[in-house]
Amino acid sequence: PDDGNRVPREVVARQQLPDFELDQIENLQTAKRTIVVNNVATSRAVFVFYKTTHPILSDVAVRRALTMGIDRDALKQKLDGRFNLINGPLMAGQLGFDKNITQPGYALDEAKHTLDQAGWPIGADGIRTKNGQRLTINLVTQDDTDYTRAAEAVQQAWTSLGVETKISLYQS
Repeated sequence: PDDGNRVPREVVARQQLPDFELDQIENLQTAKRTIVVNNVATSRAVFVFYKTTHPILSDVAVRRALTMGIDRDALKQKLDGRFNLINGPLMAGQLGFDKNITQPGYALDEAKHTLDQAGWPIGADGIRTKNGQRLTINLVTQDDTDYTRAAEAVQQAWTSLGVETKISLYQS
């Protein structure tokens, strides 16, 4: 099954070669093999959807702070530029896309301030709490190399905000 991490044979070469994991291509290039890699942007995108019925995520200030706490340019770089940056809930060309609907950009200090103002101060262990409840988010994603790397980057970003972030992977 194709999980999106393999380069199809016909893209790799005209010979009968096995599919290559994307992280193996660099090894082939450094082994002085003749290989040309064209990094083509696709229509793939990584989204963070918030479950707004969750007690913590029902607060728009928390969702805004979480969004501002993610450096999307760094995330794109971590994913080798294979994903498009989008500024709203839909990608250009999708039904309902509106270029005027955007999300806040990366602003770490403002994100921390927003959480402070929303009543989530940093605790002694570095995790924010409110009324005795820890600011804990369970980030659920597909067990796939790219999505796992994206989730780990988001986890790292949110940890810097004082958010305890757990990652749950599921098989597709």
